[in-house]
Amino acid sequence: MASTIDNGPHAGTREKRPPTSGSGSPQPVRGASIPLGNRQTSFSRSYGVLVSWLKVLLPTIAVSLTILVIAWPHLEDQERRFGERLIGLETTQAKNLEVVNPRYNGMDEKGNPFNVSAEVARQAEVDSPVVDLKAPKADIQLGEDNWALISAVSGKLDRDANLLELYEEVNLFHDLGYEFHTKNITIDLIAGSAYGFDPVWGQGPFGRLEAEGVQIFDRGSRVQLTGKAKIIVNRDPEAQ
Repeated sequence: MASTIDNGPHAGTREKRPPTSGSGSPQPVRGASIPLGNRQTSFSRSYGVLVSWLKVLLPTIAVSLTILVIAWPHLEDQERRFGERLIGLETTQAKNLEVVNPRYNGMDEKGNPFNVSAEVARQAEVDSPVVDLKAPKADIQLGEDNWALISAVSGKLDRDANLLELYEEVNLFHDLGYEFHTKNITIDLIAGSAYGFDPVWGQGPFGRLEAEGVQIFDRGSRVQLTGKAKIIVNRDPEAQ
């Protein structure tokens, strides 16, 4: 076998090569490091950002929890008081529904309009059709040209039945010059009729009358006195 002699500057030195296995592939050298490259650098940066956020977030959460623990009894008490105010308000409204200067308009069975008003209207229950009236007034058209105005100290209006009950010092004035006074009277706003069982007295172009009760039919076209009645007729139709 021929030998080769190297006389160069690195003569006498041999290049060190990693040992190989039987298959010829290099074997790892003990103590050597395996580089991770950019992946290790990116992981280190993400971890640093996470740590920075946690340094800010965790103290903030701790402070918020401390404030909540201190303020919770006060907030609970305020919520309870607010709930009591709402419950009290609903109860007051349900028991004392009140409207100032209310008006109730409608038409009777023949198309004649009527209007019921009052100084104050009170409703005992939210779903009740009955309304208590203070100083009620009813303006009722009796036909094309006639009307009547009725007033009282107090009254009740049943909006479903269209019945108006008037109490205490009931005064009825007709545009033809008639007037009637009694203590209580019930008016059917749709049928155009009325009745009362308390003493009634009145006057008009015909004269004067007194009776123990009164019934009015067909929008005043017929008036019937009930019980003991007395009528004083004027001789002169123009005399009062």
